[in-house]
Amino acid sequence: MKNSSENTKKISQDGYCYCPQCDSIRYLADLETREEGFRCSVCGNDNLTPPAWVCCPQIGFLSVNCPVGGKGVVKEQTRIYCNLYCSFRS
Repeated sequence: MKNSSENTKKISQDGYCYCPQCDSIRYLADLETREEGFRCSVCGNDNLTPPAWVCCPQIGFLSVNCPVGGKGVVKEQTRIYCNLYCSFRS
């Protein structure tokens, strides 16, 4: 799935995103701008995840603009944790 205009706008505003193919946070300097949106200049992937505000369990449930959009947060019956360990800090 390519970047939607909403995702492209969000990545432009925040200045970073997550590339699932590289498994790393990419900043605007690491992205190529195209008519369809952004593309990772390292691997060529155009299916980038825009950041989203979430309560991060890694840093005491503080609100952060998570580069992976909170996709790693797992809610179990007795606990909530993030399985990505991105070490991203606000």
